[in-house]
Amino acid sequence: MHRAPAEAQIQTLRVKTINAATLNVARVKKAKHCVPLRYDVRKKIHAIRHELHELHTELHHIEKELHHQEEQLRALQREVRALKAELASGLPANPALQSYFTSRQGQTVTIATSGGSITGTVTVVGTNAVELIESTGDIVVIPYAKINAVQ
Repeated sequence: MHRAPAEAQIQTLRVKTINAATLNVARVKKAKHCVPLRYDVRKKIHAIRHELHELHTELHHIEKELHHQEEQLRALQREVRALKAELASGLPANPALQSYFTSRQGQTVTIATSGGSITGTVTVVGTNAVELIESTGDIVVIPYAKINAVQ
């Protein structure tokens, strides 16, 4: 009996999607018969399994990096919204002054502006202005951009 070359036998195998974790690399069904695989084919299957595992690991790393990039994008979007609001109001934020006035909330301060000095108790601290109550009871809102000095 004449046998067909190995390449011809392999061409007649049924093609199926397989799960690499459950593949029996020693035997493959061919037309209702089990056919032993040659060592080099088993070796190639093993190499493909290994490559699949490496690709899965690489995909996991890419997904982690994508998540990190998405977090950075959201942070940048928040920053852009804050800058747009700052531009729309015409009053730039000043984190240093905001921190200074926050630490002195409820205390009396004197603020020098180009229009003169104002003394009052810090009541409200915003991102771009501070609110004082003067001794007369008047409420004064001073934008940080107009402050020359603070005592």
